[in-house]
Amino acid sequence: TAENAPLASNLHANLAGLYTCINKLNLAKQHLEQGILLLERYELTHTNDAIIQAVNYAVLLGHMEQAEQGLNVLNKCAAIVKKYNSNRSLDYATVLEAVGYLYSITGKIELAAQSLGVVLSIYRNFYTEDSEQFKEKENEIYQILAQTSINITKNISNENK
Repeated sequence: TAENAPLASNLHANLAGLYTCINKLNLAKQHLEQGILLLERYELTHTNDAIIQAVNYAVLLGHMEQAEQGLNVLNKCAAIVKKYNSNRSLDYATVLEAVGYLYSITGKIELAAQSLGVVLSIYRNFYTEDSEQFKEKENEIYQILAQTSINITKNISNENK
């Protein structure tokens, strides 16, 4: 039922997380797909849980060497966030952060930097009164770049000031 769809979807997402931890990525993918299908069936794709699940699914696809498919998922998700929320919201930043990650693991450095630069701009605006939280988020962005051996200077954040 529509009332139970978020709960059932979250159960699938939790199972997917567990399967990911034990490196059973195909099972993780199946459960994320089932959870997302439930949310789509009941028109709940605009909810925060749906956005998080879509991001997790896209990142999983990236780990499974299906980054282009993951980017397609994220583009749809970004359009939903823009429609129901804003392209300056934390949900939008979460989606773009995953986009930047997928671009970075596929070697699309300029696109990664562009996406992550927008993310930093959103975080800077959102955390105006909490510079410590912004610094944390900024460090997470640079970790994404460092993990993929991309050597981009911190000028990304300066470009968006």
